[in-house]
Amino acid sequence: MGDKDKIKKNPFRLTTQKARLDALCTLALFPVVVCFAAFTRPVIYRITGGLHGGTFKDVLHKGTENVDVGQPCKRQGWLNNAMFVVTCDNTSLDIHSVLAVTWLLLFTMQIFFIKYNFRGFHKAVGKFGMPIAFVNALGMMQFAAYDFFYPMEYTTRPAAFTPFMWFLSVEMILYLKSSYDALQNHDITMHSLWMYRAFCKSFSTPVMRFYPMVLRYFFGTQCAALNGEKAVFAAMTVAAFFISGLSYIANLLVLEQPMDKFMKTTFIKSGVTLLIDLIFASSKGMFITGMYTCWKVGPENFNPSMAFGGGAEL
Repeated sequence: MGDKDKIKKNPFRLTTQKARLDALCTLALFPVVVCFAAFTRPVIYRITGGLHGGTFKDVLHKGTENVDVGQPCKRQGWLNNAMFVVTCDNTSLDIHSVLAVTWLLLFTMQIFFIKYNFRGFHKAVGKFGMPIAFVNALGMMQFAAYDFFYPMEYTTRPAAFTPFMWFLSVEMILYLKSSYDALQNHDITMHSLWMYRAFCKSFSTPVMRFYPMVLRYFFGTQCAALNGEKAVFAAMTVAAFFISGLSYIANLLVLEQPMDKFMKTTFIKSGVTLLIDLIFASSKGMFITGMYTCWKVGPENFNPSMAFGGGAEL
């Protein structure tokens, strides 16, 4: 019996290319919805020119909290929906964010063009959509590099996050290159799978906004601000495991051997992210327990240095 016979067939792999493409489109809807949930309000804020200064009710926390977002921006502003703070007139952030939103809109269009068999539209959009996807990854890279030397003001994220964002952009470029190579070889399934992987990788940032945003809804903006330093690596870990799950489901439905090199390295990176989060939490505390403790004792009584948000001071 040869080595090929010893390899078990994947019983979950869909039998036709159309079925596999439909499955990828359906799976992609989940990160797309999360992206729109995380970025719709910041985009509205950006379009209006960041003119909303002052104090107003936070609509997420049941409209009960007064939140001060500072003075209106002079040129443009981006609202961080996770911590409810505004970054004004940061050109590097503006380039990165505008490109990311453009990538989201184009990818969403392509999903529906594929799913409903509008091949002509899909091909036409792809001619400029693929270059824009590369430019989006480069935009993320330039923002990470700029942020390394000139960190944003009013941010609680650890400095160690910036290299992660830079490497994430590098991974996106590699995935897009693999997608382009597959297209050149007329391998439509792998072209679609690599594009799906690239979008899921870029999906890290929206999840890192969405997860704290959900907890902010339940526990309040003041508690989110007090626990802001803990949020970044916690959200990174959540994002890493979401991406791993979405990637593995896609592999199961598309590939003969789901546990390929990509999937193995993805699981390893998720494990490393979890380890870093646990190391960070051992000294700073856990984000979700910190949020709960803050809500329980009240923001005015909460000490951000409480270990694990459990009430004992370090």
